[in-house]
Amino acid sequence: MYCGRLLPAVILIWRWDSLSKKKEPDRTMTVQHPEARYSHSELIDAAFSFGVKPEVVAGALKMVAKDCMTKAEAKEAIKKFLERKV
Repeated sequence: MYCGRLLPAVILIWRWDSLSKKKEPDRTMTVQHPEARYSHSELIDAAFSFGVKPEVVAGALKMVAKDCMTKAEAKEAIKKFLERKV
């Protein structure tokens, strides 16, 4: 037998269940950290990690007008220094 108050409650529960089972979009954020920057003295001390002597790194950094550089920028400066015409 139908009771006037029961049916709306059943419909409300059915709607709530169907809404709560929906997957929410994945809200993961990717955070890009800035690349580490190194001073000239730190790069010269780490010359062997670039596969060159400290004198080569010092010469390459002398051609660049920056005080601090990333590792990628230092590699590029060393490459240009080694490939320059003499």
